[in-house]
Amino acid sequence: MDLEKILTSRINAKILKLFCEHPHCIDTAQGISLWTGLPLDKTKNSLQKLAHHSLLVEHKTLSTQGYALTQDKKIITAIKNWLNRNPNDT
Repeated sequence: MDLEKILTSRINAKILKLFCEHPHCIDTAQGISLWTGLPLDKTKNSLQKLAHHSLLVEHKTLSTQGYALTQDKKIITAIKNWLNRNPNDT
């Protein structure tokens, strides 16, 4: 996984920043869209990509799908380090 490449997307970076600020949050695409101010369709696409790369974890039920930050401490540290080095990219 090329974290630098993933985080160059402002949408990905903004979503991951939200989760790093609220590491125990589980929310739906619609909720994340509202919190970040991003369009819902772009939020959904980004969430799927971030989950595919194991940066986020998908939580599915019969009626809804939520997302949460990975619990992999190495990945979380790498994300936070990138966000701290690039504060204007979110």
